[in-house]
Amino acid sequence: QKLEGSKSRGQLLIFGATNWDLIGRKEVPKQQAAYRNLGQNLWGPHRYGSLGGLRVRSVVSGPCAAHSLLITAEGKLWSWGRNEKGQLGHGDTKRVEAPRPIEALGSEAIVAAACGRNHTLALTESGSVFAFGENKLGQLGLGNQTDAVPSPTQVRTPNLGFGGNPGILGLLVTNSLKIPQGHSGRLCPVPVAGHNSDGKFIARAQRIEYDCELLPRRVALFVERTKDGQVLPVPNVVVRDVACGANHTV
Repeated sequence: QKLEGSKSRGQLLIFGATNWDLIGRKEVPKQQAAYRNLGQNLWGPHRYGSLGGLRVRSVVSGPCAAHSLLITAEGKLWSWGRNEKGQLGHGDTKRVEAPRPIEALGSEAIVAAACGRNHTLALTESGSVFAFGENKLGQLGLGNQTDAVPSPTQVRTPNLGFGGNPGILGLLVTNSLKIPQGHSGRLCPVPVAGHNSDGKFIARAQRIEYDCELLPRRVALFVERTKDGQVLPVPNVVVRDVACGANHTV
């Protein structure tokens, strides 16, 4: 069964800051100094003239991202903005000023996508996930840790031990954590990849030890704390939705 994306059809409007390399930064990195005065703040809605009458199904960005995505009515993924880690998926690390189609995904029908700070995930109608961008913490789920993956690479979902490969039904992403959403009404162990705290605190405040999850791995146990302080497992958890913080998941 094919997954379906949004049924909406519209045009892209933009406003706000457009100097992608400097957004959210207190200081200008040396390699971006030449772009200091590029990009203006747009105080009202604007259109990209280069898009013409392109029909847009959905637009994606993130609270810590300086790049953006759009999915066309035909299921094609376009990207633009900051690109230091290849998070735009064009095979290089050059910033892109206006939406540009990701050619490597030209044969795929994209139904959803998600932006982290420096990485991107794209979900196809067949349930496959493609990842690109920063992978220093293994957040792309490719089984390794590398500085950057500038071209879309398929994430291999392992056998989760409950009847075969479940496919991915949704995406949520933050700085360094990737979590698929469970389909409503279906028992769905949630695989995770990326920054994983083991709960052991270091002596210094606000510092914790962690190991990186380099491949999606099932969250096999859910627990709850009773009124008297006991911690008990919760059986038969049905995951309907998830949300990610920088270092926590709900």
